[in-house]
Amino acid sequence: MMGKWKFLLFLGAIVSCTCLIIRGCGKKETSAHKKEIQPVDIILNVIQGSEDSPSVFIVRLISQKAKQEAIDSSIKGKKRNATAEKTDSPFKLTANKGTWEKGISFYFIENRREARISSGVELLFYPKLKNTSIGPEDAYSIVYSIDSKKLPKAGSGVYAVMRLEKYSIKSNPVELKEEPSGKYDKLARQAEVYRALGDSRKLMDTAEKMIADSPSGVLGYWYKGLAFELKGDNKSAISMYETALKNVPSPKKGDSYEPPLFILEKIKYLSRK
Repeated sequence: MMGKWKFLLFLGAIVSCTCLIIRGCGKKETSAHKKEIQPVDIILNVIQGSEDSPSVFIVRLISQKAKQEAIDSSIKGKKRNATAEKTDSPFKLTANKGTWEKGISFYFIENRREARISSGVELLFYPKLKNTSIGPEDAYSIVYSIDSKKLPKAGSGVYAVMRLEKYSIKSNPVELKEEPSGKYDKLARQAEVYRALGDSRKLMDTAEKMIADSPSGVLGYWYKGLAFELKGDNKSAISMYETALKNVPSPKKGDSYEPPLFILEKIKYLSRK
């Protein structure tokens, strides 16, 4: 008789525990559904330099939430009601130099270990925002430089964490690449850095070295055109872009051919000015 009572007590305990677990899971799911979606996102782009040039971190500030809300609103084909409008109002941000200088941290991921970059990062360009709405079409870029020698080995990763008001926003991770072995490719990497920095003089010098190394190449003339454009000389820039277009290798017999769109777009854009 006692054995049956023990069994019933044991069975009751299991049922009680099961109910508690189910209730606990239900609470977790409810809280997860109520979790607030961050109003802005950051996208990290790393332009690696070489031993002779710095590397560049470009952080783009956008709002995927605002983009999705715009899509949802378009699909519904009707205006939101007053409650939804209040909930989905654009995120407004006030930011100055201190926001972008002290409010962001960069981290390396190497051999599954993460480490914060404590020095060597310099803020170069940033937007000044005063109660600015981050809407679906808005994008702001913040540019930093870092000594290329301080970057970890190729295959390691880097990501950013930005603190904006009550939010701590993590960027996408970017994998670092091997430094090119060829002279022309090394120069092309340097040119991309100087382009991002807006340094027309160094970009021009690097482009001319690329042209000297490969007179029939495309990128040397492309970067020289960008250097002229930075200087405000659009006529010379168009001339360089046209030369780059002529140097695009001809297709093999039977292959389809489309001229590089990025060069055509540049020529078209500057010709309108």
